[in-house]
Amino acid sequence: MSISRRHFMQASGAALASGAALSWALPALGKPQDVPVLMKEALDLYQRSIVIDMLSEEELTEKGLKYILDSGVTCISPTLGVRRPENAQGTYMKRAFPYEAGIEDCTKWSRWIQENGTKLLQARTAGDIKRAKQEGKQSVMFNFQNSPLEGRLESLDMFKGLGVCSMQLTYNERNDIGDGSTEAFSPDGAWAIAITHTATPQIHLLPTGVGEPRALSHDGLDVFNADFLPDAKNLIFTAAEAGRGTRMYVRDAAGTAKARAISPEGYSLYRGTVTPDGKSVVVSGPDQRIYLYSVQGGEPTALPGLTSKYRPIRWSPDGRSLYVQDANLLPMEVSRYDVASGRLELWKQVSPADGAGLAGASRFVITPDARYYAYSYLRVLSYLQLVEGLK
Repeated sequence: MSISRRHFMQASGAALASGAALSWALPALGKPQDVPVLMKEALDLYQRSIVIDMLSEEELTEKGLKYILDSGVTCISPTLGVRRPENAQGTYMKRAFPYEAGIEDCTKWSRWIQENGTKLLQARTAGDIKRAKQEGKQSVMFNFQNSPLEGRLESLDMFKGLGVCSMQLTYNERNDIGDGSTEAFSPDGAWAIAITHTATPQIHLLPTGVGEPRALSHDGLDVFNADFLPDAKNLIFTAAEAGRGTRMYVRDAAGTAKARAISPEGYSLYRGTVTPDGKSVVVSGPDQRIYLYSVQGGEPTALPGLTSKYRPIRWSPDGRSLYVQDANLLPMEVSRYDVASGRLELWKQVSPADGAGLAGASRFVITPDARYYAYSYLRVLSYLQLVEGLK
């Protein structure tokens, strides 16, 4: 069974009014005679709340107007400017928001709202949404699910003048050069490594300019991460054969030879940590300790002082220091590890301006000259609710 967003909203409003749809929630809500009281409180809360539907697709007709007014939401946000392109393939949405269509739809909706001014109000601010609710009207907020700017940033003011309040810059579509998760770029920037998330993950080399993508043979390996060696002619990656642990492998980027294992089981590389001379890489061992491992194979070299709480990021250009992140700390601490002495020196302590709900930090990246950095983090927000009078 499937249900549209519009009918879901209508059904939700009916459920709030009747309470019948909550029979499944008993006895968590109490006795059957308690439900009407709870439903009255829920309906009161719903009516006092601001509810926005950010993906409305109504037609500009009397029927569409009725659906909007009966929806039970405070504000609708129509998806403007969508046009199915010729010879559409896949989800095609990245090419489905032409500039002219965005202008056309903004104009159509503005005219329609004016024609129905006793029932609709175009919302340009949060205050407009509240005012519409107070006046018993349905507010309409313009937005684009994908940017129709086509590189014309000067058009931002024009679209704002037309009433556009929000704009998603990119749609949830495949990236511009190919499928898969991007692992690394070649030193000359001409190629990107991508690993496709299929039943058997595979390495693909994607040209950043003119050229054809290159799929490297599976060789019976499930690939986890990969990186270029400085010569850009060879790759190093972590993979596992069926039923076996992870190992590190080296193979040529041209795909003319099979991958060659360089480590026993239990080792995996840290992406971005091949030494500047291309001779070694930083790895995690089977004991979760951090080592330096030769790309030619052999015995690992321990890096004293670097415990499993650190995540290696990249080398300094001279290869003497390794930037590492303490994954357990918030604010995040990034230090420089001196390989010769084993000494750690704090380099940066960073945190988002708003620390509410921070649950952890993930990958931290640094440019080769260490002038710029970027990172991502996880924020988890929750609400504390007090319920009184339960029996």
